[in-house]
Amino acid sequence: MRLLVMGGGIFVGRAILTAAIARGHEVTVFNRGRTRAEYPPGVVFIAGDRDGDLAALRAGGWDAVIDTCGYLPRQVRSLLDALGSDPGHYTFVSSVTAYAGLADAGTREEAPLAAPPPGATDQVTPQTYGPLKAACEAEARRAPRRLIARPGIVVGPGDPTGRFTYWARRVARGGDLLAPGGPAEPLQVIDVRDLAAWLVARAEQGTTGVFNAVGPATLTWGEMLATCAGVAVAAPRITWVDGPFLQERGAGDWASVPLFLPPEKPEFRGMFRVDGAAALRLGLALRPLRDTVADLLDWTREPGAAAAAQPGLSAARESELLEAWRAARGAAPPRP
Repeated sequence: MRLLVMGGGIFVGRAILTAAIARGHEVTVFNRGRTRAEYPPGVVFIAGDRDGDLAALRAGGWDAVIDTCGYLPRQVRSLLDALGSDPGHYTFVSSVTAYAGLADAGTREEAPLAAPPPGATDQVTPQTYGPLKAACEAEARRAPRRLIARPGIVVGPGDPTGRFTYWARRVARGGDLLAPGGPAEPLQVIDVRDLAAWLVARAEQGTTGVFNAVGPATLTWGEMLATCAGVAVAAPRITWVDGPFLQERGAGDWASVPLFLPPEKPEFRGMFRVDGAAALRLGLALRPLRDTVADLLDWTREPGAAAAAQPGLSAARESELLEAWRAARGAAPPRP
């Protein structure tokens, strides 16, 4: 298969590139060349900005295209225009945040999508990201043969966001650990390599439709932290701190406590319980979380990992919040 990957330099795109090469495909990547200067032998690299001239793609003749970096509707529109009337099989990587609402668990693919942001906007923010992805999906439907994948939180080696990585690192460090909410709070993540392998396989088969490409809908925060502790051979002393307390002290966002969905935002309570049954029926294979954590921790020791974002609480801020929480509850620190 001749495959074009829009992106391909980091994380999801890079994992797709790796999966496609492993399966013997001829791969071309198109990106700005800012994050990766070299590609494996045989990979064709086309340097370009999808917001600029796409003339280099007009004579492509690819069997399939996987678009990992479409964030604005005009970007998807211009790509499909450049590819012509027969772009081959087109995969658009969207997001579960494209749904109009995630308040309830079990969101399925036929649920309503978010309305476009009011007015024309090129600003991708936490507020506009999902609605813009929904608008991109509308453009993607112009492709005669297309698959729209809606991942949730994607994790694993190479993650530039650092959101899940923070917890693996923090647990490995041990000591007094502030954990948000309670151990039964839901969480849902998918390993980037599992997502990539499934997307490449679907492109091979020419699968069409819309699919939630998400991890298990049964994971909890308690299980996640326990898995990280088991892999790291660590024994952190966990204190569960509720959402309102964190919000009152300015620590309720993902920059401070990554991935926690505070109860003060009920519109997102189902974000970590999205229904992924349709993708599972079509071969989405999910590795055990412990394997993801082990490989992630190995990656954090590589020189390039330092360039990834590192959200989360500093040690001093975490200690300050834990002391305030215990004082408010009249509790003593946990025993070493």
